[in-house]
Amino acid sequence: MNKVLRETRKDKGWTQEEVARAVGIHRTAYTRIERGERIPGVHIAMKISSVLGKPVEELFGMNPGEKK
Repeated sequence: MNKVLRETRKDKGWTQEEVARAVGIHRTAYTRIERGERIPGVHIAMKISSVLGKPVEELFGMNPGEKK
């Protein structure tokens, strides 16, 4: 599960449906991304980052040197 993504969305007061609409994807696709069942492409990840106002690296845990 992508806890950072979920918590950021909730902190901003957005629903999954609202984020999905703003990004231009189906809610089910967004839900799968948030659950960690799907990895978004770069374009979608950048849109989600823009909508939620947080760096893509922070939302998706891609910080240099970070171990998963």
